[in-house]
Amino acid sequence: MQHEAGSGQQSTAAGMRSGINAVGMAVDGITRIRNDVEESTRTLEGNFKGTDGAMFRALVTKWVANADILLGVLRSMEEGLEATLQANQSLQSATVSEIGQQTSKGDMVVQAMGR
Repeated sequence: MQHEAGSGQQSTAAGMRSGINAVGMAVDGITRIRNDVEESTRTLEGNFKGTDGAMFRALVTKWVANADILLGVLRSMEEGLEATLQANQSLQSATVSEIGQQTSKGDMVVQAMGR
């Protein structure tokens, strides 16, 4: 079974891009839901007075804080994946360049020997 040059790296890059996109979609979804919860809370707050109102606000505050923590982790993950993808692409480019240079040197040696 033969492999095309770079196909493994291309597959890895495509997989990373898919992961980055998936994390981005999760961030968007959680952000949308978080905004919906806050909007619903503003709408319902007037209906809750006293102890139940305080408990409701505490519940929403805790939920929003947890959503914010999760969003922070996901954004950090997304940034890390993007940085890794860029580093891998730079490394691959440098490796291809180095192989090309060494191939040229090898070709020059072979030509010099043939003279």
